[in-house]
Amino acid sequence: MLKFNKPMKNKDDIQKEIEELSPFLKKMKKEKEGFEVPANYFRQLPDLIMDRIQEEEAQSDSSAPTTNWLDQIIERIQILLQPQYAMALASTAILIVASLFLFQQDPSLAGESTLAEVSDEEINAYVMSKAEEFELDLLIDVIDEKALEEEIENEPSYDENYLDNIIDDLSDKELEELM
Repeated sequence: MLKFNKPMKNKDDIQKEIEELSPFLKKMKKEKEGFEVPANYFRQLPDLIMDRIQEEEAQSDSSAPTTNWLDQIIERIQILLQPQYAMALASTAILIVASLFLFQQDPSLAGESTLAEVSDEEINAYVMSKAEEFELDLLIDVIDEKALEEEIENEPSYDENYLDNIIDDLSDKELEELM
């Protein structure tokens, strides 16, 4: 601990005290204080910087390796294989493949004839064979009025006594079974 019993009056006494307390401070005093800047340094600095930049540009231009086309392609492929580009590339490839499968024309339909080439009888036969699959409204729209009138004309006339004749032809036993 420092004791300041007597006042120090001269520089020599102060120097002795500093030497006793800290030899490091004594060494610092002996060394030069601060930094020295060469004469006209700040006037020459911009020119020095520009000269160094021009030298580095000249070296980079002359030392730039000449790459052939194969190296350039490989470099571009490596860029595409970075994660963000690879994900975009994979997503695009998936969309292209999916669209090819979705929009591909069925080869079995390619050789079939068009609807204009199909006759009315063939259309009617198809509709009658698939009647359960069609909705009633669609079937009513398709039915040709002339064909309907022809069918009505070709049907046997309705006999009012038709049911009575059938009932009379049945035996009593058959009637009991039906009831």
